Amino acid sequence: MKTLRTSTRRLFLSFGLQAFSLLLPAANIYWAPGVTGTWFTPNGWHQDSTTGPVRDAPAADDNAYIETGGITIGAGISATNAVISVGQSAGSSGTLVIEAGGVDWTTGVGYIGYASGGSRGRAIVGGYMGIG
Repeated sequence: MKTLRTSTRRLFLSFGLQAFSLLLPAANIYWAPGVTGTWFTPNGWHQDSTTGPVRDAPAADDNAYIETGGITIGAGISATNAVISVGQSAGSSGTLVIEAGGVDWTTGVGYIGYASGGSRGRAIVGGYMGIG
């Protein structure tokens, strides 16, 4: 009987943790100004601001922002994230370069130079780009 209670508690704890993880908001990940490189460049991405803690490239549930500087996505790369924003904020000038050879990108929403007031985001596509 004690084993059944322990198993039941573990089961409810497992479901509770999984349900809680669904409530967590997506992280806002920013490309650091002055850094050039690719989507997976170490020290290229920061949490919550361009000067926040360093972290890995945006994951499937993250929002990716390229507000200043530029980033290149090389041929054959697959990227998945919730939102991609290139130069969205007023006064920003982010650049996204997609090299020839093909990129598969899964994103929920994409913005390029979206805000009024001088945002100058741009995307340069040198080959196939599949967005889903």
